[in-house]
Amino acid sequence: MSLTNRTIVETGWLAKHLREDDIVVADCRYNLMDSSEGRKKYLSGHIPGAYFVDMETDLTGEKKEHGGRHPIPDKDDFSKKMSAIGVEKGKTVVAYDDDLSGASRLWWLLNYFGHDHVYVLNGGIGKWMEEGREISLELPVEMNSRFEPAVNHDLLFDVHTVRSSRSNVIVDSRAPERYAGKHEPIDFKAGHIPGAVNIFYRDAMNPEGKIKERDDLRKLYKNTGPSPVIYCGSGITSCVNILGMAVIGIEAKLYPGSWSDWISYPENDVETEAGS
Repeated sequence: MSLTNRTIVETGWLAKHLREDDIVVADCRYNLMDSSEGRKKYLSGHIPGAYFVDMETDLTGEKKEHGGRHPIPDKDDFSKKMSAIGVEKGKTVVAYDDDLSGASRLWWLLNYFGHDHVYVLNGGIGKWMEEGREISLELPVEMNSRFEPAVNHDLLFDVHTVRSSRSNVIVDSRAPERYAGKHEPIDFKAGHIPGAVNIFYRDAMNPEGKIKERDDLRKLYKNTGPSPVIYCGSGITSCVNILGMAVIGIEAKLYPGSWSDWISYPENDVETEAGS
């Protein structure tokens, strides 16, 4: 199984296949500062047939001392949610949101749990609405499907493998000011993992909110090597960089706990623009 097999689909493709029985559409809109916003947006209008997937309750596991602000969800809990929205063998999932990161998180999680028939809707609901396509208020019925997980541990690095890594380029996906340690609006400590380079996840997107063209992505990721390790604040926006890399054939690893996990270990060093 490879992340590079299936990455993005365009709105025209989804419109053509939307009502086919083997298509599952997932609305992954969220706001880290307001956990209710994603659901409110979904209820005010969504792509017909789409199920809402909640970042905090469906795409995040139980928070503990370590593991970061958005740990990988429990296998059984995730399987229950995926079964309820109709995901099972033979089904193709199309995930969307309004900034690619929530959809990319679900895309990565489904690959991690062994279901690689999943795509991110390029341009998200913004592009869909801009094109004048149908929006619905109708809520789909809960399904009784059978999602069978098969965890692929090769897709991630944990804090221990990040510490010991010598050959993998480590990429920080946060905004430059957070990477530099100049501004930290969420976590209790500012800076970045020593040696990490900064590629802001939004730099993988064009002004329309779509993943950039392949030539632009090759330029963006030209110094990452064949198997970089990607992190952000808590393992969400980093998935956009992983998606962008997958589009051009780079098999990146996710550090799911990311910065919020790294700083939960007092012994871990940090760097800022001013130094260590």
